[in-house]
Amino acid sequence: MKKLISLLLAALLLALCLLLTACREPAVPEEPAVPEEPAVPEEPAVPVETGPDFGSEAYLPGYDYPLCYRAFDGAVKSFVYSGDTVIYSRAKTNSLTLLYYSDFSSGESFPLCARPECEHNSKSCEAWVPVTMGPFVYDDSIYCIANYQNLRPGRIFDTVLVRKPLGGTGVEMVKYLDEDPLWQSLNKSISVMNALVHRGNFYLFMTANTVSGGKPIRTFYILTCPVAGGDFRALYREELGEGTPAVLCRAVGNTLYFIDMRKLSVTSYANELRAIDVKTGQVRTLCPAGEEYVSDFWVTREGEPWLSTGRVLYRLKDGTMEPVYSVPEGMTGSISICDGITVTAGNLDPEKRTWQVLVRDFEGKTVYEGPLPNGFVAAALEKLGDPDMEVKVTNLARSWFYGDREGLVMIFGLSRNTLHMTGAVSFNLTAEKPTDTLLWTKID
Repeated sequence: MKKLISLLLAALLLALCLLLTACREPAVPEEPAVPEEPAVPEEPAVPVETGPDFGSEAYLPGYDYPLCYRAFDGAVKSFVYSGDTVIYSRAKTNSLTLLYYSDFSSGESFPLCARPECEHNSKSCEAWVPVTMGPFVYDDSIYCIANYQNLRPGRIFDTVLVRKPLGGTGVEMVKYLDEDPLWQSLNKSISVMNALVHRGNFYLFMTANTVSGGKPIRTFYILTCPVAGGDFRALYREELGEGTPAVLCRAVGNTLYFIDMRKLSVTSYANELRAIDVKTGQVRTLCPAGEEYVSDFWVTREGEPWLSTGRVLYRLKDGTMEPVYSVPEGMTGSISICDGITVTAGNLDPEKRTWQVLVRDFEGKTVYEGPLPNGFVAAALEKLGDPDMEVKVTNLARSWFYGDREGLVMIFGLSRNTLHMTGAVSFNLTAEKPTDTLLWTKID
Protein backbone atom coordinates (compact mmCIF):
# COMPACT_ATOMS: atom_id res chain seq x y z
CA MET A 1 0.00 0.00 0.00
CA LYS A 2 2.94 2.34 0.72
CA LYS A 3 4.06 1.71 -2.84
CA LEU A 4 0.63 2.70 -4.16
CA ILE A 5 0.61 5.91 -2.09
CA SER A 6 4.13 6.74 -3.34
CA LEU A 7 2.96 6.33 -6.92
CA LEU A 8 0.00 8.62 -6.35
CA LEU A 9 2.25 11.26 -4.74
CA ALA A 10 4.50 11.02 -7.79
CA ALA A 11 1.46 11.69 -9.96
CA LEU A 12 0.67 14.84 -7.98
CA LEU A 13 4.26 16.09 -8.43
CA LEU A 14 3.93 15.47 -12.14
CA ALA A 15 0.73 17.50 -12.15
CA LEU A 16 2.55 20.45 -10.54
CA CYS A 17 5.22 20.25 -13.23
CA LEU A 18 2.58 20.33 -15.91
CA LEU A 19 1.26 23.60 -14.52
CA LEU A 20 4.51 25.22 -15.71
CA THR A 21 4.13 23.97 -19.23
CA ALA A 22 1.90 25.13 -22.03
CA CYS A 23 -1.51 23.55 -22.49
CA ARG A 24 -1.38 20.42 -24.50
CA GLU A 25 -3.82 18.57 -26.64
CA PRO A 26 -6.29 16.15 -24.93
CA ALA A 27 -4.92 12.69 -24.22
CA VAL A 28 -5.30 10.23 -27.06
CA PRO A 29 -4.83 6.50 -26.40
CA GLU A 30 -1.55 5.22 -27.73
CA GLU A 31 -1.82 3.28 -30.96
CA PRO A 32 -0.12 -0.12 -31.09
CA ALA A 33 2.05 -1.23 -33.97
CA VAL A 34 0.05 -2.35 -36.97
CA PRO A 35 -0.54 -6.08 -36.40
CA GLU A 36 0.55 -8.62 -38.96
CA GLU A 37 -2.10 -10.45 -40.93
CA PRO A 38 -3.39 -13.13 -38.51
CA ALA A 39 -2.80 -16.73 -39.50
CA VAL A 40 -5.58 -19.32 -39.55
CA PRO A 41 -6.00 -20.27 -35.86
CA GLU A 42 -4.90 -23.71 -34.84
CA GLU A 43 -6.15 -25.66 -31.83
CA PRO A 44 -4.60 -23.72 -28.91
CA ALA A 45 -2.00 -25.37 -26.75
CA VAL A 46 -2.57 -26.29 -23.11
CA PRO A 47 -1.25 -25.54 -20.55
CA VAL A 48 -0.53 -21.82 -20.31
CA GLU A 49 3.06 -20.80 -19.66
CA THR A 50 3.24 -18.61 -16.54
CA GLY A 51 6.97 -17.88 -16.38
CA PRO A 52 9.71 -18.89 -13.93
CA ASP A 53 8.98 -16.14 -11.38
CA PHE A 54 5.56 -17.53 -10.50
CA GLY A 55 6.46 -21.06 -9.45
CA SER A 56 5.65 -20.48 -5.77
CA GLU A 57 2.19 -21.16 -4.39
CA ALA A 58 2.63 -18.39 -1.81
CA TYR A 59 0.44 -15.31 -2.15
CA LEU A 60 2.21 -12.57 -4.14
CA PRO A 61 0.77 -9.10 -3.38
CA GLY A 62 0.60 -6.97 -6.50
CA TYR A 63 0.80 -9.97 -8.82
CA ASP A 64 -1.92 -12.28 -7.52
CA TYR A 65 -5.59 -11.61 -8.20
CA PRO A 66 -6.81 -9.30 -5.39
CA LEU A 67 -8.96 -11.19 -2.90
CA CYS A 68 -11.26 -8.22 -2.38
CA TYR A 69 -12.21 -7.64 -5.99
CA ARG A 70 -15.95 -7.29 -6.64
CA ALA A 71 -18.01 -6.37 -9.68
CA PHE A 72 -21.24 -4.40 -9.89
CA ASP A 73 -23.84 -3.43 -12.42
CA GLY A 74 -25.15 0.05 -12.98
CA ALA A 75 -23.36 3.22 -11.93
CA VAL A 76 -20.47 1.38 -10.28
CA LYS A 77 -18.75 -0.97 -12.71
CA SER A 78 -16.42 -2.61 -10.19
CA PHE A 79 -13.81 -1.90 -7.59
CA VAL A 80 -10.70 -3.33 -5.99
CA TYR A 81 -10.59 -2.94 -2.23
CA SER A 82 -7.10 -3.13 -0.80
CA GLY A 83 -6.39 -2.29 2.83
CA ASP A 84 -7.27 1.40 3.07
CA THR A 85 -7.87 2.29 -0.57
CA VAL A 86 -10.30 1.57 -3.38
CA ILE A 87 -9.62 1.65 -7.12
CA TYR A 88 -12.87 1.61 -9.05
CA SER A 89 -14.66 2.74 -12.18
CA ARG A 90 -18.02 4.39 -12.26
CA ALA A 91 -20.19 6.26 -14.70
CA LYS A 92 -19.96 10.00 -14.11
CA THR A 93 -22.64 10.48 -16.76
CA ASN A 94 -24.49 8.07 -19.01
CA SER A 95 -21.73 8.37 -21.62
CA LEU A 96 -18.66 9.00 -19.45
CA THR A 97 -17.00 6.32 -17.28
CA LEU A 98 -13.93 7.34 -15.28
CA LEU A 99 -11.37 5.49 -13.16
CA TYR A 100 -11.26 6.72 -9.55
CA TYR A 101 -9.18 6.35 -6.40
CA SER A 102 -10.60 6.63 -2.86
CA ASP A 103 -8.77 6.86 0.45
CA PHE A 104 -10.62 5.42 3.45
CA SER A 105 -9.00 7.55 6.15
CA SER A 106 -9.59 10.94 4.51
CA GLY A 107 -12.67 10.11 2.48
CA GLU A 108 -11.05 11.77 -0.53
CA SER A 109 -11.99 10.43 -3.94
CA PHE A 110 -10.66 11.69 -7.24
CA PRO A 111 -10.31 10.62 -10.89
CA LEU A 112 -6.99 9.03 -11.86
CA CYS A 113 -6.00 11.95 -14.07
CA ALA A 114 -2.73 13.90 -13.84
CA ARG A 115 -3.82 16.86 -15.96
CA PRO A 116 -4.10 19.86 -13.59
CA GLU A 117 -6.34 21.83 -15.93
CA CYS A 118 -8.75 18.93 -16.54
CA GLU A 119 -12.33 19.27 -15.29
CA HIS A 120 -12.94 15.50 -15.69
CA ASN A 121 -16.11 16.06 -17.67
CA SER A 122 -15.15 14.88 -21.15
CA LYS A 123 -13.39 12.08 -23.00
CA SER A 124 -10.20 14.13 -23.04
CA CYS A 125 -9.79 13.31 -19.31
CA GLU A 126 -6.97 10.81 -18.71
CA ALA A 127 -9.23 8.90 -16.31
CA TRP A 128 -11.73 8.20 -19.09
CA VAL A 129 -11.93 4.54 -20.05
CA PRO A 130 -15.23 3.10 -21.40
CA VAL A 131 -14.99 0.12 -19.05
CA THR A 132 -17.08 -2.98 -19.66
CA MET A 133 -15.12 -5.20 -17.25
CA GLY A 134 -12.58 -4.27 -14.59
CA PRO A 135 -10.59 -2.51 -13.30
CA PHE A 136 -7.96 -5.11 -12.42
CA VAL A 137 -4.98 -3.83 -10.43
CA TYR A 138 -1.78 -5.67 -11.34
CA ASP A 139 1.92 -4.76 -11.01
CA ASP A 140 1.27 -1.06 -10.32
CA SER A 141 -1.08 -0.74 -13.29
CA ILE A 142 -4.80 -0.83 -13.92
CA TYR A 143 -6.16 -3.15 -16.63
CA CYS A 144 -9.68 -3.02 -18.07
CA ILE A 145 -11.72 -4.39 -20.94
CA ALA A 146 -13.14 -1.39 -22.73
CA ASN A 147 -15.47 -0.83 -25.66
CA TYR A 148 -14.45 2.18 -27.76
CA GLN A 149 -16.48 3.81 -30.52
CA ASN A 150 -14.80 5.35 -33.57
CA LEU A 151 -11.36 4.81 -32.07
CA ARG A 152 -9.73 4.01 -35.41
CA PRO A 153 -10.57 4.95 -39.00
CA GLY A 154 -13.01 2.50 -40.54
CA ARG A 155 -13.89 0.91 -37.17
CA ILE A 156 -17.19 1.63 -35.41
CA PHE A 157 -16.46 -0.49 -32.32
CA ASP A 158 -13.27 -1.87 -30.76
CA THR A 159 -13.09 -4.21 -27.77
CA VAL A 160 -9.71 -3.58 -26.16
CA LEU A 161 -7.64 -4.72 -23.21
CA VAL A 162 -6.18 -1.46 -21.92
CA ARG A 163 -3.53 -0.57 -19.35
CA LYS A 164 -3.16 2.60 -17.28
CA PRO A 165 -0.11 2.97 -14.98
CA LEU A 166 -0.89 3.89 -11.37
CA GLY A 167 0.59 7.33 -10.88
CA GLY A 168 1.29 7.61 -14.60
CA THR A 169 -0.32 9.25 -17.58
CA GLY A 170 -2.08 8.01 -20.69
CA VAL A 171 -3.85 4.78 -21.57
CA GLU A 172 -2.12 2.00 -23.50
CA MET A 173 -4.00 -0.22 -25.93
CA VAL A 174 -2.55 -3.63 -24.98
CA LYS A 175 -4.66 -5.91 -27.16
CA TYR A 176 -7.52 -5.50 -29.64
CA LEU A 177 -9.61 -8.52 -28.72
CA ASP A 178 -11.62 -8.60 -31.94
CA GLU A 179 -8.41 -8.89 -34.01
CA ASP A 180 -7.25 -12.02 -32.19
CA PRO A 181 -7.34 -15.15 -34.42
CA LEU A 182 -9.02 -17.37 -31.81
CA TRP A 183 -11.51 -14.65 -30.90
CA GLN A 184 -12.38 -14.21 -34.57
CA SER A 185 -12.93 -17.95 -35.01
CA LEU A 186 -15.36 -17.91 -32.03
CA ASN A 187 -17.01 -14.59 -32.80
CA LYS A 188 -20.55 -15.95 -32.98
CA SER A 189 -22.68 -14.50 -30.18
CA ILE A 190 -19.73 -14.17 -27.81
CA SER A 191 -20.76 -13.37 -24.25
CA VAL A 192 -18.04 -12.37 -21.77
CA MET A 193 -19.03 -13.30 -18.21
CA ASN A 194 -15.94 -12.58 -16.15
CA ALA A 195 -12.22 -11.85 -16.35
CA LEU A 196 -9.16 -11.51 -14.16
CA VAL A 197 -5.44 -10.69 -14.28
CA HIS A 198 -3.14 -13.00 -12.35
CA ARG A 199 0.59 -13.81 -12.36
CA GLY A 200 1.43 -12.42 -15.76
CA ASN A 201 -1.67 -13.60 -17.60
CA PHE A 202 -5.06 -12.23 -18.58
CA TYR A 203 -7.98 -14.72 -18.28
CA LEU A 204 -11.34 -14.35 -19.98
CA PHE A 205 -14.43 -16.42 -19.05
CA MET A 206 -16.90 -16.46 -21.93
CA THR A 207 -19.39 -18.43 -24.01
CA ALA A 208 -19.79 -18.69 -27.79
CA ASN A 209 -22.06 -20.49 -30.22
CA THR A 210 -20.35 -23.55 -31.73
CA VAL A 211 -21.42 -26.68 -33.60
CA SER A 212 -21.24 -30.24 -32.25
CA GLY A 213 -22.53 -33.27 -34.12
CA GLY A 214 -24.05 -31.02 -36.74
CA LYS A 215 -26.09 -29.16 -34.11
CA PRO A 216 -25.56 -25.68 -32.69
CA ILE A 217 -24.52 -25.63 -29.05
CA ARG A 218 -23.39 -23.09 -26.50
CA THR A 219 -19.78 -23.64 -25.42
CA PHE A 220 -17.99 -22.23 -22.38
CA TYR A 221 -14.34 -21.15 -22.73
CA ILE A 222 -11.58 -19.83 -20.54
CA LEU A 223 -9.18 -17.95 -22.83
CA THR A 224 -5.81 -16.60 -21.73
CA CYS A 225 -2.95 -14.53 -23.06
CA PRO A 226 0.08 -12.74 -21.55
CA VAL A 227 -0.95 -9.53 -19.83
CA ALA A 228 1.61 -7.69 -21.98
CA GLY A 229 -0.26 -8.82 -25.12
CA GLY A 230 -0.18 -11.81 -27.46
CA ASP A 231 -2.59 -14.34 -28.94
CA PHE A 232 -5.33 -16.02 -26.93
CA ARG A 233 -5.10 -19.71 -26.08
CA ALA A 234 -7.92 -21.89 -24.74
CA LEU A 235 -7.19 -23.06 -21.21
CA TYR A 236 -10.60 -24.70 -20.79
CA ARG A 237 -13.52 -25.69 -23.03
CA GLU A 238 -16.88 -27.25 -22.11
CA GLU A 239 -20.05 -27.81 -24.12
CA LEU A 240 -23.04 -26.66 -22.10
CA GLY A 241 -26.48 -28.16 -21.75
CA GLU A 242 -29.43 -26.28 -20.36
CA GLY A 243 -29.28 -22.86 -18.76
CA THR A 244 -27.07 -19.82 -19.14
CA PRO A 245 -23.91 -19.88 -17.02
CA ALA A 246 -23.15 -17.23 -14.43
CA VAL A 247 -19.52 -17.63 -13.45
CA LEU A 248 -17.73 -16.54 -10.29
CA CYS A 249 -13.95 -16.88 -10.40
CA ARG A 250 -10.91 -16.61 -8.13
CA ALA A 251 -7.17 -17.25 -8.48
CA VAL A 252 -4.68 -18.26 -5.80
CA GLY A 253 -1.12 -19.40 -6.48
CA ASN A 254 -1.02 -21.30 -9.76
CA THR A 255 -4.66 -22.34 -9.59
CA LEU A 256 -7.79 -20.82 -11.12
CA TYR A 257 -11.07 -21.51 -9.33
CA PHE A 258 -14.45 -21.01 -10.93
CA ILE A 259 -18.03 -21.99 -10.23
CA ASP A 260 -20.95 -22.18 -12.67
CA MET A 261 -24.17 -21.10 -10.96
CA ARG A 262 -26.61 -22.28 -13.65
CA LYS A 263 -30.07 -23.42 -12.57
CA LEU A 264 -30.64 -26.79 -14.26
CA SER A 265 -34.14 -27.53 -12.93
CA VAL A 266 -36.51 -26.50 -10.17
CA THR A 267 -34.49 -28.47 -7.61
CA SER A 268 -30.95 -28.61 -9.00
CA TYR A 269 -28.11 -26.28 -9.93
CA ALA A 270 -24.84 -26.70 -11.82
CA ASN A 271 -22.79 -25.27 -8.93
CA GLU A 272 -19.67 -27.26 -9.73
CA LEU A 273 -16.60 -25.66 -8.19
CA ARG A 274 -13.58 -26.49 -10.34
CA ALA A 275 -9.87 -25.82 -10.10
CA ILE A 276 -7.40 -25.57 -12.99
CA ASP A 277 -3.66 -25.84 -12.54
CA VAL A 278 -2.40 -23.23 -15.01
CA LYS A 279 1.02 -24.91 -15.21
CA THR A 280 -0.20 -28.39 -16.12
CA GLY A 281 -3.71 -27.72 -17.44
CA GLN A 282 -5.13 -30.32 -15.03
CA VAL A 283 -8.80 -29.74 -14.12
CA ARG A 284 -10.26 -30.93 -10.81
CA THR A 285 -13.88 -30.87 -9.64
CA LEU A 286 -13.75 -29.77 -6.01
CA CYS A 287 -17.48 -29.69 -5.37
CA PRO A 288 -20.07 -31.49 -7.53
CA ALA A 289 -23.47 -30.09 -8.51
CA GLY A 290 -26.19 -30.26 -5.89
CA GLU A 291 -29.57 -29.03 -4.73
CA GLU A 292 -28.20 -26.02 -2.84
CA TYR A 293 -27.71 -22.76 -4.70
CA VAL A 294 -24.21 -21.39 -4.06
CA SER A 295 -24.44 -17.59 -4.01
CA ASP A 296 -20.80 -16.81 -3.23
CA PHE A 297 -17.45 -18.53 -2.76
CA TRP A 298 -14.04 -17.58 -1.46
CA VAL A 299 -10.56 -19.08 -1.60
CA THR A 300 -8.10 -18.16 1.13
CA ARG A 301 -4.43 -17.37 0.49
CA GLU A 302 -3.72 -20.95 1.53
CA GLY A 303 -6.06 -22.30 -1.17
CA GLU A 304 -8.94 -23.33 1.13
CA PRO A 305 -12.38 -22.89 -0.50
CA TRP A 306 -15.41 -21.54 1.39
CA LEU A 307 -18.95 -21.34 0.02
CA SER A 308 -22.16 -19.56 0.99
CA THR A 309 -25.71 -20.57 0.10
CA GLY A 310 -26.99 -17.31 1.50
CA ARG A 311 -28.10 -18.57 4.90
CA VAL A 312 -25.29 -21.07 5.58
CA LEU A 313 -21.48 -20.88 5.39
CA TYR A 314 -19.71 -24.06 4.28
CA ARG A 315 -16.11 -25.23 4.39
CA LEU A 316 -15.16 -27.40 1.44
CA LYS A 317 -13.20 -30.43 2.62
CA ASP A 318 -12.42 -33.58 0.61
CA GLY A 319 -15.16 -32.74 -1.90
CA THR A 320 -17.82 -32.33 0.78
CA MET A 321 -19.56 -29.14 1.86
CA GLU A 322 -19.31 -29.05 5.66
CA PRO A 323 -21.67 -26.53 7.31
CA VAL A 324 -19.85 -24.18 9.70
CA TYR A 325 -22.57 -21.77 10.82
CA SER A 326 -25.77 -20.13 9.61
CA VAL A 327 -27.62 -16.83 9.92
CA PRO A 328 -28.94 -16.57 13.50
CA GLU A 329 -32.62 -17.32 13.98
CA GLY A 330 -34.73 -14.21 13.70
CA MET A 331 -32.12 -12.29 11.71
CA THR A 332 -32.76 -11.42 8.09
CA GLY A 333 -30.10 -11.08 5.42
CA SER A 334 -27.60 -13.43 3.86
CA ILE A 335 -23.97 -14.34 4.45
CA SER A 336 -21.48 -12.39 2.35
CA ILE A 337 -17.95 -13.85 2.32
CA CYS A 338 -15.06 -11.39 2.62
CA ASP A 339 -11.34 -11.61 3.35
CA GLY A 340 -11.26 -13.84 6.45
CA ILE A 341 -14.71 -12.75 7.63
CA THR A 342 -18.37 -12.99 6.75
CA VAL A 343 -20.93 -10.21 7.05
CA THR A 344 -24.66 -10.63 7.64
CA ALA A 345 -26.84 -7.51 7.61
CA GLY A 346 -30.43 -7.41 8.78
CA ASN A 347 -33.17 -5.19 7.43
CA LEU A 348 -32.81 -1.42 7.48
CA ASP A 349 -34.12 0.23 10.65
CA PRO A 350 -36.50 2.81 9.13
CA GLU A 351 -36.20 5.21 12.08
CA LYS A 352 -32.47 5.06 12.74
CA ARG A 353 -31.50 4.67 9.08
CA THR A 354 -28.97 1.97 9.79
CA TRP A 355 -28.43 -1.78 9.65
CA GLN A 356 -27.79 -4.30 12.39
CA VAL A 357 -24.80 -6.35 11.24
CA LEU A 358 -23.02 -9.47 12.43
CA VAL A 359 -19.36 -9.83 11.43
CA ARG A 360 -17.73 -13.20 12.15
CA ASP A 361 -14.50 -14.93 11.24
CA PHE A 362 -14.58 -18.20 9.32
CA GLU A 363 -14.65 -20.25 12.53
CA GLY A 364 -17.68 -18.37 13.88
CA LYS A 365 -16.01 -15.99 16.36
CA THR A 366 -17.76 -12.61 16.48
CA VAL A 367 -15.66 -9.70 15.21
CA TYR A 368 -18.44 -7.12 15.55
CA GLU A 369 -22.17 -7.24 16.28
CA GLY A 370 -24.39 -4.20 16.41
CA PRO A 371 -25.63 -1.23 14.37
CA LEU A 372 -23.50 0.48 11.77
CA PRO A 373 -23.01 4.26 12.06
CA ASN A 374 -25.11 6.32 9.70
CA GLY A 375 -23.39 9.69 9.60
CA PHE A 376 -22.74 9.10 5.90
CA VAL A 377 -26.47 9.53 5.17
CA ALA A 378 -26.53 13.13 6.43
CA ALA A 379 -23.20 13.80 4.68
CA ALA A 380 -24.62 12.46 1.42
CA LEU A 381 -27.80 14.51 1.75
CA GLU A 382 -25.76 17.63 2.42
CA LYS A 383 -24.30 17.18 -1.05
CA LEU A 384 -27.88 17.37 -2.30
CA GLY A 385 -28.22 20.73 -0.53
CA ASP A 386 -30.36 19.58 2.41
CA PRO A 387 -29.19 17.35 5.30
CA ASP A 388 -32.76 16.73 6.59
CA MET A 389 -32.69 12.95 6.30
CA GLU A 390 -35.83 12.32 8.38
CA VAL A 391 -38.05 14.16 5.93
CA LYS A 392 -36.26 13.93 2.64
CA VAL A 393 -34.98 10.33 2.43
CA THR A 394 -37.54 8.19 0.64
CA ASN A 395 -35.36 5.12 0.15
CA LEU A 396 -31.98 3.84 1.33
CA ALA A 397 -30.61 0.60 -0.07
CA ARG A 398 -27.28 -1.20 0.18
CA SER A 399 -25.28 -3.77 -1.72
CA TRP A 400 -23.36 -6.53 -0.01
CA PHE A 401 -20.42 -5.64 2.22
CA TYR A 402 -16.78 -6.22 1.34
CA GLY A 403 -13.67 -5.96 3.48
CA ASP A 404 -11.73 -7.63 6.30
CA ARG A 405 -11.36 -7.53 10.10
CA GLU A 406 -10.31 -3.88 10.08
CA GLY A 407 -12.98 -2.37 7.90
CA LEU A 408 -15.80 -2.70 5.40
CA VAL A 409 -16.81 -0.85 2.27
CA MET A 410 -20.37 -0.63 1.02
CA ILE A 411 -22.02 0.74 -2.11
CA PHE A 412 -25.38 2.34 -1.32
CA GLY A 413 -28.29 3.95 -3.08
CA LEU A 414 -30.23 6.85 -1.59
CA SER A 415 -33.37 8.58 -2.87
CA ARG A 416 -34.77 11.97 -1.93
CA ASN A 417 -38.06 12.64 -3.62
CA THR A 418 -37.29 12.32 -7.34
CA LEU A 419 -33.48 12.47 -6.98
CA HIS A 420 -31.38 9.33 -6.70
CA MET A 421 -27.81 9.12 -5.49
CA THR A 422 -25.26 6.31 -5.63
CA GLY A 423 -22.32 6.36 -3.25
CA ALA A 424 -19.72 4.46 -1.27
CA VAL A 425 -19.02 4.45 2.45
CA SER A 426 -16.27 2.83 4.52
CA PHE A 427 -16.66 1.54 8.07
CA ASN A 428 -13.69 1.33 10.44
CA LEU A 429 -14.09 -1.66 12.79
CA THR A 430 -10.87 -1.20 14.76
CA ALA A 431 -12.16 1.53 17.10
CA GLU A 432 -14.24 0.85 20.21
CA LYS A 433 -17.26 1.97 18.22
CA PRO A 434 -17.30 1.72 14.42
CA THR A 435 -16.90 4.95 12.48
CA ASP A 436 -18.03 5.75 8.95
CA THR A 437 -16.51 7.86 6.18
CA LEU A 438 -18.37 8.90 3.05
CA LEU A 439 -16.04 8.14 0.12
CA TRP A 440 -17.96 9.49 -2.86
CA THR A 441 -21.42 10.17 -4.24
CA LYS A 442 -22.95 10.49 -7.67
CA ILE A 443 -26.35 12.04 -8.38
CA ASP A 444 -28.08 9.99 -11.07
